[in-house]
Amino acid sequence: SLGTARIYAGSVVIDGDRLTLSERTVEVVESPPERAASRRSDRFSRGRDPFRDFDRLFDRNRRRQPRERPAPRLFLEAEVEPKRPVVGQQVVYRLYLYFDVNVRNATPSELPSFKGFWTRVIPQPERTTQERTVRDGREIYRAILLERALFPRRAGTLEIEPVEATMTALVSDSSPFGSLMPRMRDIESTSNGVTVDVQPLPDPAPDGFDGLVGQLKVSLDIDRRELEVGEAATLSLELSGRGHLQSVPAPELGDIEGFQVMPPQQQSEENLRGDLVEGRRLWKWVLVPKRPGVHVVPGIDLPFYDPRRREYRVASTESVELTVRGASRVVDGAQDVKLHPVRSTVLPSPSSGSFFSSAWRNGLVALPLLLGLLVVALRGRGGGAGRAEGKRRLKQVLAAAGGEDKPRQAAALVEDAWREYLEERWGVARGTPTPQWAEALAKAGAPDDAAAELVQLADDLHYLRYAPKLSSTDGMRDEMIARSKRLARSL
Repeated sequence: SLGTARIYAGSVVIDGDRLTLSERTVEVVESPPERAASRRSDRFSRGRDPFRDFDRLFDRNRRRQPRERPAPRLFLEAEVEPKRPVVGQQVVYRLYLYFDVNVRNATPSELPSFKGFWTRVIPQPERTTQERTVRDGREIYRAILLERALFPRRAGTLEIEPVEATMTALVSDSSPFGSLMPRMRDIESTSNGVTVDVQPLPDPAPDGFDGLVGQLKVSLDIDRRELEVGEAATLSLELSGRGHLQSVPAPELGDIEGFQVMPPQQQSEENLRGDLVEGRRLWKWVLVPKRPGVHVVPGIDLPFYDPRRREYRVASTESVELTVRGASRVVDGAQDVKLHPVRSTVLPSPSSGSFFSSAWRNGLVALPLLLGLLVVALRGRGGGAGRAEGKRRLKQVLAAAGGEDKPRQAAALVEDAWREYLEERWGVARGTPTPQWAEALAKAGAPDDAAAELVQLADDLHYLRYAPKLSSTDGMRDEMIARSKRLARSL
């Protein structure tokens, strides 16, 4: 019935707990209010889906695009330091690998030729060292893939080619499980090329400067300060410091009054301190006194350019004083030094006593001394016969170099043979730097075109000796030998 309905209070016991319901009243009417009816009509009216809100929810999820992952960054970049060195100053070339993914390996397809530079490999540690950096506002890692110490041989713009490499890396894709199961991919990249603007050494250069660049020092020593006439002493000059010292010629001692000076022996070594090349050159001369007295070996000055201070400096040694005792056994003039045609050693005058017993006791019977005297004798022949002999030896060395399996050694043989021939034929000192050959040959009256071509040949020989990549040098070796034979006919 219409009106007020009453629900009386009651109670119930559940598991020993009594629950009580209080009395309630409700109002019973003929029809529901218009608002409530309208709401029910909207929700359950004909053609209206009551679950449409759920469909819209699911449709929105289906339309949502997967979140895009940033593309992996994996690329090469080359750098040089410093960018504007002077001729002969060390430059460090580095090829960096930048990455923000897990890189398994990186394999360059071809290395730069580094033409125009002397090169020195800087070995990398077995475990690659990586460092964190920021590029374009994003964090990224980098590691050195390749490192070289370079020494520019001439002024001007020198180009270092780009490097192509294939990297294998674990890369995530854009799938829902891409980050959990990355795939191994090969990614190719090419580095930038690098330009080195090599500056000439400043003018004027000091007297005696021979192109030496670095931070250097010299020391002079002699193994004995007192000796008898006819005995020998060994004079040692050591040049050491930062720089490329492998091509430094032996310093000129000149004439030391009262002594016979033998051609020097030389030793060299090179080490790395970090990425800096440190070298050492040692020259040893055998000195044989000809008469008694107190003699002075003058000090030696070696001018060099210090790129750190940007100035020329001179590394100098003190003079060395020697006391020679005994009577004159070797006199100046025709009997100064006699060469036996078979033994090729120094012979004393008939009244000199037992020379060989003294020489043996003092270590004079040594191969360097005998060879040095033999060279002096051969160079003393002079004339056309000497020139013909020099050309014959040059041809013999070229023939031997053609059969040499190692191109570096072949190039060294050819260059040394040319130095010997130029000294005998044209009077060009053996230690003359190759860029100065043309000037020296011009002064001696050699053809200008042949002299210029020989300087270019020497430059190519240096490249063949020090090139870091030796995959195609057999052809280069044969070409150098052919050019040498042609030039030998002109010079």
